[in-house]
Amino acid sequence: MLSSAFVNDQAQLRILLVDIDSQALALLEAPLRNCGHDVRVASSRREALTVVYGFRPEVIFTGITLLESGGFELVRNLRSLPESKDSVIVVLTRHEAAMTPRIWAKFGFDKVLPNPPSVDEIVCVLTDVSAKRLSHLSLF
Repeated sequence: MLSSAFVNDQAQLRILLVDIDSQALALLEAPLRNCGHDVRVASSRREALTVVYGFRPEVIFTGITLLESGGFELVRNLRSLPESKDSVIVVLTRHEAAMTPRIWAKFGFDKVLPNPPSVDEIVCVLTDVSAKRLSHLSLF
């Protein structure tokens, strides 16, 4: 579980979780919400694309297997939308070693993590996104 110390060190992020496995979503959603993040969930590509409009997630964690299409189609769609083209998209897969990070990046993913990810891996992603957001804000 994510610690309360993490809450104090991180800016609130808008996070979208996409997976067909409701238990996997719940395992990620609850601790992220408890840490103060604005979290939305979707169980399909269509639902994820609907959530993106108006929400503008900063981070998207997605499984690779979705009901009506796969995560590869979802990431193509997300990268084409102004609301999510700059989101950090993290693929959660049991087959992360099947392709190098460079190949995953060619598909549009920013990071690849094992499914389920460890707390440390999630914290690392969110810390990077928070730091980039804060450095961008300090330019103004």
